[in-house]
Amino acid sequence: MKKLVLFVFVLLAVSVSAQNEDETSKKLQNEYMQFLKVEGFMPSVDEDGDVSFKKEGNTYYLRPTNDNLYFKLSRWLSNEEKIQDVKIHKAMNATVAEYKAVRVYATASYSGIWVEVACYLSEEDDFKTIFYRALSVVEDAVPFFKEEFNK
Repeated sequence: MKKLVLFVFVLLAVSVSAQNEDETSKKLQNEYMQFLKVEGFMPSVDEDGDVSFKKEGNTYYLRPTNDNLYFKLSRWLSNEEKIQDVKIHKAMNATVAEYKAVRVYATASYSGIWVEVACYLSEEDDFKTIFYRALSVVEDAVPFFKEEFNK
């Protein structure tokens, strides 16, 4: 009986935790949407729950998580040939070395590359003050990555 009560308690705790994570992610999603609209972008929510927007023909993503003090701004690069040789890893490493706040990584299947700035915030609204800087860094890092890859 004690095991059953403990199991039910754990199940409820996990359920409440998952619900809180979903609520945090949805709240961030809404905040990102509102911010981008005010800034003159036309955001939308994709099937993964990421907030996408375009700038100069390129699509960027604000990727809400279950942590309201964690910010990610990303750009997706397709890797249709699923290249996974040393050349792509050298380009990733060179980009990360060149740009202080950038992460570059491939999906598990190597079908795409994410170039992103990710950081922790002191306050929930701090993303508004670093948004354009993060966007600029990602904008600069993408052509650098491509150039390194094509060497």
